[in-house]
Formats: sequence, structure tokens, C-alpha cells
Amino acid sequence: EAGYIQDILTNLALSKPDISFTFVKDGKEIFHTIGDGNLLNTIASLFSTEFAGSVTEVDYSDEKYTIKGYVTYPHASRQSRNMQYSFINSRFVKNKTVIAAAENAYKGSVMVGKFPGYVLNIHMPYDAVDVNVHPAKTEVKFLNEKAVFDCIHYGVLGALNKTPDR
Repeated sequence: EAGYIQDILTNLALSKPDISFTFVKDGKEIFHTIGDGNLLNTIASLFSTEFAGSVTEVDYSDEKYTIKGYVTYPHASRQSRNMQYSFINSRFVKNKTVIAAAENAYKGSVMVGKFPGYVLNIHMPYDAVDVNVHPAKTEVKFLNEKAVFDCIHYGVLGALNKTPDR
């Protein structure tokens, strides 16, 4: 049960970096976020400063969608998809379109069998997404899958192609 609670709190902290969260398990502090509104600080608090140092910022908009967050540089790809967090209007979701769009932006720059890590919050009109696909509300359906795919793909691609400031 503690693992489920940790997953829920991690998702809440990533979707609301302006709120401080502390998770204590068996008397030991597992994580504490400071709630300063800085997503990168929240990522460092939840995962590690090393992981936070291996990401670049995504900030992209088109006429209908806005995508903000962080993606790993190609050299920091992971063995699994367990560091992929996506949010639609600050709600944690698992969606094949989001995963495919983000991973497609890495095509040719990540070894086969490796996966990018990311924390992406996609803002869109509420009528552009159906959250009533699954009782847990973590699966969603988009009114225009291609437009969402393109926004995420180009947002991530733009972040990966900008000159690193490190």
C-alpha cells in the first residue's frame, strides 16, 4: 500500500509544484518537496539532483495546446518507461499518443531498448479531451489525436534541439 501512496503523492507533487509534499514511511522521510512552484526543484526532490541535471525544459504552444515540463537528454535515457509522467490539465494520465509523440521525438538519438524520461503537463481546452474512458480517469481520449501528437512531438523535439545552457 505504501507504494501506491508514494505513486499518488509523486503524481500530485509533479502536477502541483507550488504545493509542498512530505511522504513519511515507517518513520523515515522518503521525500519532501518545497512547494516553491519550480518543477525542476520538485523533480530533484522526488528523484535525484542527478536526474534533474539530465533534463532540458520543454515550453511549447500552438493555437490550442500548451506543453510545459522537462525531458531527459538522449544520453540519459532509461532502461524502462518508469520515469515518464504526463499530465493533461494537471491530471496524471497514461496515454499511448503522449508516449508515442514524446518517444518519436527521440528517433535516431536513443539506443533501441532505451526510453526517455519526462514530466510533461499538456494544457488544452477541457472539451478537447474525454476523461471518462476509464473509471480511474488515468486513461483519456483526445478529440484530435494528431494535433496533440504534433504538439508534444514538436515541443519535445524543440527542447532537444536547443543549445544546452550547461
